[in-house]
Amino acid sequence: MIPKVATPFDASKRIHIGKWFFLVLCAMVSAIIFVLFFVQLPTENTRLGIDLLFGFLRNGDIVYIKTDGLRNPPWSVVPLMLLAQFPDKVAWGLLVYITAFVLILSVPRTDKKWHLFLAMFLVVLSFPTFRIFADAQIDVLVLAGMLGVIYAFPRQQPIIMAGGLLLASAKPQMVFIAFIVIGFYILSAWKPRAWLGLGVLLLAVVLPMMVWRGADWIAAMQGTYQAGTVMDITLGAALNRLGFIPEWVTHGARLIILGMSLWAAWRQRVILSRELVGLLMAASLLLAPYAGGNAPIILLAIAAVPLMYRRFWVGFLLLVSVNLLAIPHFTLAVDVSAYWTTAYILVLWLVLIWDVLTTKPTPHLLQNTPTDS
Repeated sequence: MIPKVATPFDASKRIHIGKWFFLVLCAMVSAIIFVLFFVQLPTENTRLGIDLLFGFLRNGDIVYIKTDGLRNPPWSVVPLMLLAQFPDKVAWGLLVYITAFVLILSVPRTDKKWHLFLAMFLVVLSFPTFRIFADAQIDVLVLAGMLGVIYAFPRQQPIIMAGGLLLASAKPQMVFIAFIVIGFYILSAWKPRAWLGLGVLLLAVVLPMMVWRGADWIAAMQGTYQAGTVMDITLGAALNRLGFIPEWVTHGARLIILGMSLWAAWRQRVILSRELVGLLMAASLLLAPYAGGNAPIILLAIAAVPLMYRRFWVGFLLLVSVNLLAIPHFTLAVDVSAYWTTAYILVLWLVLIWDVLTTKPTPHLLQNTPTDS
């Protein structure tokens, strides 16, 4: 009997399967390492894991309390209920692992490999990233959601767009202006069948969730006791804490930011670039009723990395200078840390406004990508 000789196709197929097996194995080993590290992490009498909220997502339920705890929309945290079935520290390690993975995945590919690896290094090893890790923040939902939105928009894919919007709404204060613009873009550029399908999908998820836990969520949102304090990095809170800025100046600054952001979106029209999304998210944080200070790295991962590919020193300096936010923490000047973050986001917004308004919009994939609907 003549033995079967592997054809080139068979050999390449085995190599391909072997690569995937190796990648999956590496991913599993990495996840275990993360979990073991956080399981052994001493957290007693520290502020580590201060936002660890898996206890509110157990037993198939979502628990909201008005004083402190979970404040994210019910539909956005359902994916975390699987993690919540593990002990807190195990879930924390897995959350950090997933966050690091999505941050790496968020870096767009480029032919200049040193740009790629530099961007990954600056994003994953930045001070705000470690703050998200240490606090057990769920900003990864916003990042993953907005990446899904950016991917789905030019391809008119309602399912991916719906999933992205639902995830990104985990922190409405980061995305509410972006959502307004994205909604306008969708109605302007998508075929009726596509945007109607998107609306049906969103309603099919949001309405039952609102009936189930909507009232509790809204009540919890009204208990944001940190609004206006040193934990609040919005522009209004920063100016009000100074104590000598007239109210009309604060309102005027807000109107300028909103007007310029919408003008940039109108000028770019139906071209949903990452830089525009980052600009709109920065505006959302500055104008929100309340926002915490761990958000800058999400904006940078979305907008500053592709900006660095085009305008190297501008994007590079944004990614490096974000680490200056560590200075108030290391010097225990907690009362000024919010000002630093507000100032940084304002600078980021100004840079992105300049970039969007001075860059000629590129032809959109919407014109030459087949739709899936």
